[in-house]
Amino acid sequence: MKNAQSRELAQHESLLARIADVTRRDPRLIGLLVGGSHVSGTTDRYSDLDCILVAEAESYASVLEDRRAMADRVAPLLHAFTGEHVGEPRLMICLYETPPLHVDYKVLTLEALKERVEDPIVVWARDDSIRGLFERSAPHWPRQLPEWFEERFWIWVHYAAMKVGRGEIFEGLDMFALLRRRVFGPLLAERAGHRQYEVRHIERLVPEAIPLLAALTPPPDRAACATALVRAMDVYLDLTRTTVPSNRNPAAEITVRRYLAEAIV
Repeated sequence: MKNAQSRELAQHESLLARIADVTRRDPRLIGLLVGGSHVSGTTDRYSDLDCILVAEAESYASVLEDRRAMADRVAPLLHAFTGEHVGEPRLMICLYETPPLHVDYKVLTLEALKERVEDPIVVWARDDSIRGLFERSAPHWPRQLPEWFEERFWIWVHYAAMKVGRGEIFEGLDMFALLRRRVFGPLLAERAGHRQYEVRHIERLVPEAIPLLAALTPPPDRAACATALVRAMDVYLDLTRTTVPSNRNPAAEITVRRYLAEAIV
């Protein structure tokens, strides 16, 4: 197993070297960066490559237009698509055939690189401008305030209760996924002293949260979903008890609990 994992990690590094070779030859680019697990030192056989192509400002549009062709020059490319579904049209998501790896290419200008969640590793750079920008600015991981969660949580739970009550169970299950990702993952991670991750890394960072999140992952059954929604409300109140949002509205809780009890009988 260790030998297989070592070979697969070597494939990551080999592909990154090929990406570096292709991008370095493009005069429109001033650097190649890699983020994600490479920064945290947690790369394993299941990791993807998070690449940032730093383009000259005047060449940015042409690099965006040419990024798929550029990715195709690296290795045999199976498919690629842009990241509008996650609100990131600057992103190109690729799947390579040999080796079978997932690679994200994000195209940024030097100015846009000021807004970042981490300091990525500089794979290559034409000059000191990228490193200089890192020295002059700091990364910032987004953190939602308690009020952000409060104004969304009860509406999301009510919507889930509507769907489950109508018998649209799988639509309701999608809402549970949303609650785990946007509410419980961030709140649980922060309570454990970490940044507001969603559910990524939650098993490693907050292992004690696994039974709780399992209880918020009901089977496709109307009664089980109703029970899990009650549990979700109880857990949310517990997680926000020490950071009570200024817009806490007890009437919202009363209304949603009553609706759930009446909708699922």
